[in-house]
Amino acid sequence: MTRKICWTINVIIILTLVWLNFVPSGVLVIDHQIGERSANVTDFRPGEKLIAFQKDGDQTFHTLTGSPIFFHIRTPRQFQKLDAEITYRAFESAAVEFGEQTGEELYEFVYEDLEIIPDGKWHTTTVSLDLGRMYYHKDTKRYQFSFITNKNVDISAIKSTFTKPPITINKALDKYRPSS
Repeated sequence: MTRKICWTINVIIILTLVWLNFVPSGVLVIDHQIGERSANVTDFRPGEKLIAFQKDGDQTFHTLTGSPIFFHIRTPRQFQKLDAEITYRAFESAAVEFGEQTGEELYEFVYEDLEIIPDGKWHTTTVSLDLGRMYYHKDTKRYQFSFITNKNVDISAIKSTFTKPPITINKALDKYRPSS
């Protein structure tokens, strides 16, 4: 009896680790709150373009004071698309762009404009990025992103939803089937 329980626990642990590593569903959501440590999201850099962590009620945030600001998100596999929900606050009209690195050179980025409401309240805006153009379709699992802004903007959270078609047995076997 205890032998069956041990085998069952081992199988459950192995399946859980495989699920987490390969993300067979094709969807990975990383919800990052500014000020919290994360194994998947690095701190914003460079520090001289940021005001240290601040609090406003239950919101911890960074104030972006210069551009560009960089950070990385690590994933267990490559993805094709990112929908990033960015929680921000702006007190004056600001042009803010969010983008991903598309080449191996430091400043090869493609940016998308964020819709910014300058009323001093917390808002969430969503931007979709095509990660297929990242590094010219190289198999990457570490994505570098950047903010560019012309005014101070507070950022308190980034919810990243990565998507790719789910893993199926047929797709996995396609690599090994002879081409016709």
